[in-house]
Order: sequence, then structure tokens, then C-alpha cells
Amino acid sequence: MRGPRVKCWLCNGTGSAEVSRRDVLLGPELKGATIRIIREVAEERGLTKGDIVGPCREKRLVVARDEAAYRMHKELEMTLAAIGQALGNRNHSTILSALRRREGVA
Repeated sequence: MRGPRVKCWLCNGTGSAEVSRRDVLLGPELKGATIRIIREVAEERGLTKGDIVGPCREKRLVVARDEAAYRMHKELEMTLAAIGQALGNRNHSTILSALRRREGVA
């Protein structure tokens, strides 16, 4: 059974979120750091980078993706939209759900 639908606090339910100026300014360094995190998570779990950024919703891949999103958010302080872009062009609300699952809130 699903709970009540809650609007995303970032986009207020519109489905659009902008990448911050900070994410754009730190482009090359941020990109290198995101690739490093994706590679580390993939190696730890015996996956490929393609598995993590791919479209498959298999549980083991979703858990790895959630871990990568959490690390990008905590270590790099990236916006949800930027993390979504790095993880296969996912919506920011998907990343918000991943962070909530990882922190045990959802």
C-alpha cells in the first residue's frame, strides 16, 4: 500500500529543477569526482559503471545507485539535479527518494 503523494520540496511538484551555478563552475573537478565515486561503488559491488548509470531497476543496481547518490550528496555537496544528471539523467525527485531510502527516512 502506498502512502499519500507528497510534493517534492525542491521543485514544488513541477518536475523541474535547475543545476546550480556552483555545479557548473566546478565542472571538470566535479565530473572527475563523480566518476571516481561511481567507479568505487561499482568495484565494491562487482558491477560496471554502465550498470550504475543504466536504466535497469534490479534491486542490487538500485542499492548501488542509491549509495553513489548518497556519497555524491555528502562528499561533494552536489545538487539533486546534478546527481541525477551524473547517474544516467535521472530526475531530481528520484535522487531525493534514493537519499531518503539511504538515510532510512522513506
